Amino acid sequence: MSANPSHLEVVSPVVVGKTKAEQFWKGDNTGDKVMAIIMHGDAAFTGQGVVFETMHLSNLPDFDTYGSIHIVCNNQIGYTTDPRFARSSPYCSDCAKCVDAPVLHVNADDAEAVAHVARVAIEFRCKFKKDVVLDFVCYRRFGHSEEDEPMFTQPFMYKKIRQMETVDKKYAAKLKSEGVVNDADIKHWEKEYMDTLNLHFELAKKVTKLSIMDWIDTPWTGFFEAVDPKKIQDTGISNATINTISNHFCKAPEPWAFEVHKGINRILAARAKMVKEGIADWAMGEALAYGSLLRDRIHIRFTGEDVERGTMAHRHHVLHHQGVDGATYRVLDQLYPDQARYSLHNSSLCEFAVLGYEVGYSNSSPYLLSIWEAQYGDFADTAQPVFDTFIVNGESKWVCQSGIVVQLPHGIDGAGPEHSSGRIERYLQQADDDEDAIPDLDDKALVLKQLRGANWIVANVTTPANYFHLIRRQIAMPFRKPLILMTPKVGLKHPFYRSKFEDFLPGTEFQRAIPESGPASKCPQQVKKLIFCVGKVAITIDELRKEKKLEDKIAMCRIEQVYPFPYDIVLREFCKYEGAKVFFCQEEHKNQGPWLFCKNRLENLFGKKIGCICRPPSPASATGIKWIHAKELKELKEAIINLS
Repeated sequence: MSANPSHLEVVSPVVVGKTKAEQFWKGDNTGDKVMAIIMHGDAAFTGQGVVFETMHLSNLPDFDTYGSIHIVCNNQIGYTTDPRFARSSPYCSDCAKCVDAPVLHVNADDAEAVAHVARVAIEFRCKFKKDVVLDFVCYRRFGHSEEDEPMFTQPFMYKKIRQMETVDKKYAAKLKSEGVVNDADIKHWEKEYMDTLNLHFELAKKVTKLSIMDWIDTPWTGFFEAVDPKKIQDTGISNATINTISNHFCKAPEPWAFEVHKGINRILAARAKMVKEGIADWAMGEALAYGSLLRDRIHIRFTGEDVERGTMAHRHHVLHHQGVDGATYRVLDQLYPDQARYSLHNSSLCEFAVLGYEVGYSNSSPYLLSIWEAQYGDFADTAQPVFDTFIVNGESKWVCQSGIVVQLPHGIDGAGPEHSSGRIERYLQQADDDEDAIPDLDDKALVLKQLRGANWIVANVTTPANYFHLIRRQIAMPFRKPLILMTPKVGLKHPFYRSKFEDFLPGTEFQRAIPESGPASKCPQQVKKLIFCVGKVAITIDELRKEKKLEDKIAMCRIEQVYPFPYDIVLREFCKYEGAKVFFCQEEHKNQGPWLFCKNRLENLFGKKIGCICRPPSPASATGIKWIHAKELKELKEAIINLS
């Protein structure tokens, strides 16, 4: 049974995703070993859109679990709302029509009829491998809870219900009338049942301790015993691995066998040039991360609306034959003969069910990397219940770990109020961290302790190498944590977002913050301004310093992992430039972005107030008016280079 929050139907896609994972691990390619049974309420089945989203995934490639059995406990009421106010369709099960799933309506007071339709449903699913719905037409005998009085809102229904015999009494009378049992049999079974309940109730009183493994629904047997709990494994890779993956990533399939788009050939040629120079852009950093994990036998599942090529057309992990419809070449499937499976698939245009699906998948094993990428960062808004009920607190509620990576393309580029921001502030607000508690910065195990104590990781990285190490660290840690990652849009192809191949080698690691390394770092006493920043605003700062010849006057420290906060690195930078004025800079508006999270931590650490360089407060993530965007950007730039 899956851990289930009291948030209607959020668990539905999670169960299906976990089913898909169990089928994968068991090699069940026909759905004959693993099947999902999902329980629903009638009002929720009709009213919650995630039910439709989940059902319409059922026949999609790489989301198909060969049919689920949906059981609707149709008790004629949604909390206190009558069916006539709860749905527009005649039946609560009409959502199933979207996939032509058969619906078996049955009187739940007829025990043998219920058993019969259940067998029919199982046989249908096993034969045709499609979803099937059981609509148990019944009633809720008492109120929504022990304290609820249903007569307040459904007086006529509950007058009728109170006159009705319960199911056990009805079935007993039926069996007696057929001569199958007598009163003694019935009393014996009733006593036997009550005795069993009482026995286990008394036994429960004697339990003094409970192992968490007794109630985790998918225990990771052997994993925690097999890893060193005090160590994060090295995330660097050898030159040989870099060469194998990078050279393969630049090659098109043989032209006589596969016709590649001309634009792809130009992209591959540009990649080959970078490889020759020993430079990686964002796409290459991704390929090195995924390819090296596949080599290490780590199964990767990567879904989202445009993940095969990437929303901004930077990735191209699946090439399409220009002369044969449906023919594709999956680039990273061909790296090593014994590599793990790379399940990369575009999803339908929904977020709620797909993200829930991937969460369920990620819970199945520590030996996989599950990634969900939004088309744009703000698309994750419609999946908020999955974040709130499963990802952010699944470990604290159910001791259930997940290493899922959520990638949210982010950046104010003048594209308007939508698709500009992944709303990093929302994820930082849900970090279970005390802004007034500064950890022991001399502790050699600080990084690991911070990660172990975090409920998730929130980051916005600015180099391909840092992305590479961050992704590999998801597997290198001796536990699993969700990762919320603001990924770039402009940075996908911008020359600032570049890394040398040497930054991927053994001995290199993820940089939680990137200190100043330019002219300002050589003469710190001459620095007038120290700017801490997050994300692609670093490009603007860097370009302005060069343009205005202020590279020795303005120092910049990029905070790459915002939570857990890199106190130690930040403090070292602050102490190095003791004569400089300190600012935090972000491209987001002042009431948004990482500023509100970083402000108190920086000020508590430094013991002084710091300034903020950003856009003015706004109800939208960005303006939709071109001249206002230009004005805001101009003012932001002026504030960055202002040394007075």
